[in-house]
Amino acid sequence: MIPSQTWIAACSRMMTNHFLFPRYRRYDCGMNRKNTQHTAVSPILVGLMGSGKSSIGRRLAKHMGLPLIDLDDYIVERAGRSIPEIFEQDGEPAFRQMETDALRAV
Repeated sequence: MIPSQTWIAACSRMMTNHFLFPRYRRYDCGMNRKNTQHTAVSPILVGLMGSGKSSIGRRLAKHMGLPLIDLDDYIVERAGRSIPEIFEQDGEPAFRQMETDALRAV
């Protein structure tokens, strides 16, 4: 089995190539090597606010034929409040706990 860091780096390289350099598209994430176990993949995009996670996530989900779960949207739906409202009323630690709980749920 490929170590997770190697796999993450390979997928990061694949996504960079896919979106920035279409002529170099590769879709195997380095998983076409001998003695590797193939498992279902559910990509998780992590990044700073405004870094493009949602827009890339929509394109990636469409390309892979997977549903997109935007964690912020999931939290807002479950809490019945916007994220700024959650921060204002409950504080950042409560929001971070909601994020953790949401990640475990999805």
